[in-house]
Amino acid sequence: MCEGLISVPFGAPDVSLVGLMSEPVPSDADLKSLKSADRVTISIPDLPTTVGQPLRMKGASLSGGRYFMAADLSDGKPRTWDVKHFRDHAALLSFDFVAFRPADQQKGADVVYVPVRLTLPSKPTGKGLRIRLLTARPFEGARATYLPLGADLKPELDKPETVLPSQTASLRQLVVSVPGETPSAFRLLVRTCLRKGDNCDLEKSTAATFDIVTSR
Repeated sequence: MCEGLISVPFGAPDVSLVGLMSEPVPSDADLKSLKSADRVTISIPDLPTTVGQPLRMKGASLSGGRYFMAADLSDGKPRTWDVKHFRDHAALLSFDFVAFRPADQQKGADVVYVPVRLTLPSKPTGKGLRIRLLTARPFEGARATYLPLGADLKPELDKPETVLPSQTASLRQLVVSVPGETPSAFRLLVRTCLRKGDNCDLEKSTAATFDIVTSR
């Protein structure tokens, strides 16, 4: 696992997926309560062979905007993370992690996102996902929906879009909650209306799309 101080270009050009976390997501209070010897386990779900390799993980503090973590999770094995060291040296108050299979232009494969689970010592696991998105410009309104993905990771266009609960975390941040009963592979569609008099129709506006696979 590589750690360093770099500048991460969030939010370009339109809507970026910067956090895809399995519930429960540890809070700042959870992190601060850990002892110096405690470590957090970082893992990804057991994925179907359709997703393939490589599988990358990245994480950065949106509050600080500079501290970055990167890892190769292609072997599917959990990693451990020294929370105290990370927090003390990076002033990490909040965090976002996302794992993904990079796009392959030769094979015509799109980016596929998979959730990251952070497991605290002696803490139970849960169901569902929390997705954090960052927009390049402030927005007034937002709408999140999904379409199921088939075995070939192609959207099932004959089915209607299903609305997902979403909450505006700031003028540029949107948090989407995905219930545990959602299909294990789906395309997330996020539509936003910009601030300053944009009267767009959220149902008809162009969507930013993200293909997500959560498990086998």
